[in-house]
Amino acid sequence: MLLALALAQAQVITNVKTPVKTDYTGTFFMVLPKNEARWWMITGGGGLTVTEADSSFTPVAQGFSASGRSDLIDHGLAKCPDGTWLHVASVNVAQFNDSAFALRYSGNFQTKLASGWVEKEVSARTHNDAPVVCGDTWQGVSFRNEGVQPSNTWFTLDDDVEVTDQTIHSGKPQATGAAFQELDNGNLLMVGFMDYMTGPIYFREYDQNLNAVNTTQVNLPPNDEGQWWSQGLLKVGDVWLVANMSRKADTFSADEGNVWLHVLDSSFSLMESVQVSDHSGDRGGMRPHLSRSGSRVVVSWDSELKGHYAVVKIDLEAAGVEGGGEDTSPPEDTSPPEDTSPPEDTSPPEDTTPPEDTEPQDSEPPDEPAPPVEEGCREGCATGLGGPGIAALALMAIARRRKHT
Repeated sequence: MLLALALAQAQVITNVKTPVKTDYTGTFFMVLPKNEARWWMITGGGGLTVTEADSSFTPVAQGFSASGRSDLIDHGLAKCPDGTWLHVASVNVAQFNDSAFALRYSGNFQTKLASGWVEKEVSARTHNDAPVVCGDTWQGVSFRNEGVQPSNTWFTLDDDVEVTDQTIHSGKPQATGAAFQELDNGNLLMVGFMDYMTGPIYFREYDQNLNAVNTTQVNLPPNDEGQWWSQGLLKVGDVWLVANMSRKADTFSADEGNVWLHVLDSSFSLMESVQVSDHSGDRGGMRPHLSRSGSRVVVSWDSELKGHYAVVKIDLEAAGVEGGGEDTSPPEDTSPPEDTSPPEDTSPPEDTTPPEDTEPQDSEPPDEPAPPVEEGCREGCATGLGGPGIAALALMAIARRRKHT
């Protein structure tokens, strides 16, 4: 039975659809908006399989391996401001979770732009389920350090996924199972947990020198269950959406549970909570993820090597999105850089009908052929001015981003 708790009168969550078990096989199931009509269905396990799907999440093309590798275990994926993707995954080389490998993809995942080891055969750190961020200021990943004193190590990655800096920072929360978000002020927000399968959830803000400037501890409902693995993180208007795992003690197997979605205000005060998945018996779900297109939020996770998702409708106006009631456009980060949807200027220009002066003014034919038309094109022209070629040239002019050092 799904449960919902509302602590504010103006509810952000307006509807939660019945969870769907898909035929997509693998762990780390993510549903990412490509544009208003299409979605990327992502699964991990060995590599990173990408399948394009329609608005009902039905495949429209054959899935393909973006990484071209088969040794990647646990995954972190983040979209960059230029539309490319940063992917960091754990690898077992000499020991379990002793290595991490990074890749950079084009916006449609078809081209591997760069790849390389973040670090290899380093047993002092745990590289699984690491938070990844790719913003204007922050680009990199953090791993949990092994040892009595809890701490994490941040790795700055450049556009070629080479390590340019590493810094030890607080282990509260731990990097494993956490999420990153670059803030508008250039600081870095980390959301995660410390005590495995017990909670609470920590919201820690770091300045650009990785000094903690604010930490908020939140006990998420239900109160009789442990809260952990808050990998789903999304900022919408003035509120934060967080998806995490929840379970009672001695239920489910291994580290599995049910997925909950929470709404918090800008100060991380809890506003609403709703149970999204409804697993029971011995097996539950794991690795929650959030994405959004307009007022449609997709909560995804995996269970027994199958992708699951639930569509959640939110009130954008209640979330503080300006003009949210209209919901006429997708979020800025949903379109791939290649802009595979037809550009606006590919339709025939309005002046494609022959102008009046194209007919001879008298009955005698001209002595010489008419000069070629230089503006627009006449009937039968295949393309108008501009088009994908010019759009591609524009993409090449994107300035390199300033990285955190």
